[in-house]
Amino acid sequence: MERTHLPLPTWFMAIYLIATSSKGVSAMVISRQLGISYKTAWFLCHRIRQLLADDDSTLKGIVEVDETYIGGKRGRDAKSKHDSDDDQPKGRGGSRKMMAVTAVERDGNAKARRGRTHSERTIAGAVFDWLDRDAVHVTDELPAYRWIGKRFPAHLRVNHSKGEWSRRDPLAVVCAHTNSVESFNATIKRAIAGVWQWFSIKHADRYLRELAVRWDMRRMSRMERFDAVLGSMFALSLSWRALTA
Repeated sequence: MERTHLPLPTWFMAIYLIATSSKGVSAMVISRQLGISYKTAWFLCHRIRQLLADDDSTLKGIVEVDETYIGGKRGRDAKSKHDSDDDQPKGRGGSRKMMAVTAVERDGNAKARRGRTHSERTIAGAVFDWLDRDAVHVTDELPAYRWIGKRFPAHLRVNHSKGEWSRRDPLAVVCAHTNSVESFNATIKRAIAGVWQWFSIKHADRYLRELAVRWDMRRMSRMERFDAVLGSMFALSLSWRALTA
């Protein structure tokens, strides 16, 4: 709230709306409900998302990792009207969609990060940053995961291309599937399609962190979520210059 011109009740109402919503709240809704301009609401939402910044905790136990592409159905050579072409990574099949790397503990927390390319280095960087070295790594059959999985005590894979969605090996203690991380990926796409409609790739990490933190708080009550966000009020503030740079 450093150098804010908004009254505190406006801040608290915005924090409550964002923290307690199931999939997020758009700046347009915040603008209408709080009686402020869209520009002010957009800046306010991003400053609140800064409070939801991911911590340095690692994912433990059984952790499912996946990647997903987010974006519309533009032609492979079409340019976005909002982002420059340089901000649009070229995905598999020549698509111009944003790639996100995601990881979810079974019955636990989630993490997500934008990836510029669908490369082993991008995926490995996220996995090694997020996963505890004693975690059980569960993925699909993407070749990039094969050597990454060798760094963990166990690596379970399912082959979706052959119609395999769940498998229990005789020697495996846990069932191999990626249902948890795919469920999280689905919440990302539903939030974009149903809440924000569109967001700039430049700010993608901030939106993804919000969705991951909301996933982590899914079993909390409304007031517990509100208190959890207020507990992060000493985070580094986000200036307008930094946001629009």
